[in-house]
Amino acid sequence: MAVAPHWFQGGDCMTTFRQADSSFWSSQPEFLRPLQALCQPFGLQIRHFVMGDPDDPTTPTAAVFKMPPGYVLPRHSHPCERLEVIIAGSLHAGEDVLVSGDVMATPAGEMYGPHIAGPDGCTTVEIFSSITGNGNITFDTEDGPEAVSYR
Repeated sequence: MAVAPHWFQGGDCMTTFRQADSSFWSSQPEFLRPLQALCQPFGLQIRHFVMGDPDDPTTPTAAVFKMPPGYVLPRHSHPCERLEVIIAGSLHAGEDVLVSGDVMATPAGEMYGPHIAGPDGCTTVEIFSSITGNGNITFDTEDGPEAVSYR
């Protein structure tokens, strides 16, 4: 019998998570709570899912990320490959306006942004090829790249 990953709440069967549930946005792996706390003053909501062993740096992760209208996500990169799907609202990414169902992909270490949430805000699902993507970000600043680690 297969053992379900630790983030499954219902044992070895499919588990659902609903944004409408009061605990959806507050549930986090402990080591990612500081990242969630940093998002809250900006009106951002983030919910992480670790898809395997949280101690294995190659474990993939996903994050549901909700931005308020007009929020500007600064230019940054992650140390792993990432795929991001717009699930609600819109996102201005350079010359493109992305809407529900549109997908962005970025190689490890490639800077992207700034991105601007549309008039109704934007909710995305961001999938990282490894857990290091959720815990480490490099921001593009006036003084050059600035690495920030939350893990």
